[in-house]
Amino acid sequence: MNLACRQLIRRGGGTVLLETRAERLVVEDGGVTGAELRLADGTRTRVRARSTLIATGGFQGDTELRATHVHPRAGDMRLRSNPFSRGGGYRLATGAGAATGHDDAGFYGHLIPSGVPFTDPADFVDLSLYYSEHALLFNVANDRFVDETLGDHLTAMALLEQPEGRGLLIADARVFRDWVVGSYVEGAVAVDKFALAGKRGGRVGLAEDLDELAYLPEEWGYRGDAVRDAVELFNERAAAGLEPAPGRKLDRLPLDEPPYYVIEAVPAITFPFHGVRIDDRARVLGGDGEPLPGLLAAGSDTGGLWHRAYAGGIASALVFGLTAADTATATAAQVTD
Repeated sequence: MNLACRQLIRRGGGTVLLETRAERLVVEDGGVTGAELRLADGTRTRVRARSTLIATGGFQGDTELRATHVHPRAGDMRLRSNPFSRGGGYRLATGAGAATGHDDAGFYGHLIPSGVPFTDPADFVDLSLYYSEHALLFNVANDRFVDETLGDHLTAMALLEQPEGRGLLIADARVFRDWVVGSYVEGAVAVDKFALAGKRGGRVGLAEDLDELAYLPEEWGYRGDAVRDAVELFNERAAAGLEPAPGRKLDRLPLDEPPYYVIEAVPAITFPFHGVRIDDRARVLGGDGEPLPGLLAAGSDTGGLWHRAYAGGIASALVFGLTAADTATATAAQVTD
């Protein structure tokens, strides 16, 4: 915990308990009135509170919850996030009667090279293939299946639902020059993601021209000639100003500048969109759609904010963290009055 925050809590008469586990929420007369805790030394105690906030960061660290509420294959995804958010808040809230949703909402994540494990949190950015928005992505049936230009974070969700959850990401020299080795976000350090993926043992390939795409390694499980033909067809339609299938809303330029850079990609998860339902005052909702008295939630523990879309995980933590503080303060003031 930030030292300044800890100091503020203590100045206000509060107590900071580290290495403490909340084992269950206390529910009395239909509302949450506190929690039962297990302290660092193993002893148990009960704390009472007018407001209890669930803010444990989601359940992306729990493979079973991911497979149940994100996608049956989601438990096998790489985790581009902390491993400690394992659904503790989710289980506490649902144990107290909280409503959750939605099971088909998706997740926030990005494409990464297949077969390359994360070894450092810096890899969460360095290995993310953001440039997929300007490239072409093919599934194991050698077909494009999504508008890549809508965003790498959306393409990651789409790829998870494809057979085997993996695909070939193909860029030409223009995309490589402008988006792979350039700073994807102004001011960010540029990383050659193609070189890094190859160095770390990923499936990568360089084709000097389109015809060489036909010689993809057989063990990868793709038909190189079919992929080559699909790229050629895309280029022909793009050059003629015709809409490809699937459509492409943004970068519609052909990939016709050799060489071609190939990386096999898989989706990696940062956090799920399924979670504890709340209202606009950060109050947790029960199964009847009404707020559960005394219980609040914020950040990635919440669900129902996004459905196959994304507007910022930190944003939801900030907005509903502050909202929860306002709600808790108003509740305390009502009791005092």
